[in-house]
Amino acid sequence: MTGAGSSWVISGDLSIGTSGNGANILYVLDSALVQVGGAITIASNNYIYLADGYLAVAGDYTTGGAKNSSLDDLLSGMWIYAVGGYKAATTSNTYLVYITADIAAAYEAALGYDNLEGYTIFSSSLITVPEPATYALLGGLGALGLALYRRGKKTA
Repeated sequence: MTGAGSSWVISGDLSIGTSGNGANILYVLDSALVQVGGAITIASNNYIYLADGYLAVAGDYTTGGAKNSSLDDLLSGMWIYAVGGYKAATTSNTYLVYITADIAAAYEAALGYDNLEGYTIFSSSLITVPEPATYALLGGLGALGLALYRRGKKTA
């Protein structure tokens, strides 16, 4: 998967290389999204490569989250693009955030995808989302700027 707006939504489980063969790789690149509603199974010598793309997995994998005990297993089959190339995913080089109801709208707008509440987003790069008050202010300033631009166009 590659490119903003490209998504693959899987309502159930995702299995990579479970038939015994190796070297299967799921690439999630350049703002694409793979959203998995069930469990992810990654067999030995098979991988998910994240390079500025997003992997959304149902449940809370963050510290203290209900699925945190499965985090290391999931990261063991993941590679993250960093300076110098792909590196094995770890808790120190992988960005993840659990999307709760109070932050869902801001993250969905920032990432350009819907229905992310209840998912943990894994990424190789920091996802910057303004605070809700700042987000509302930026939206208001954008609307004001558009109104002023249109007003200027009409009188010109």
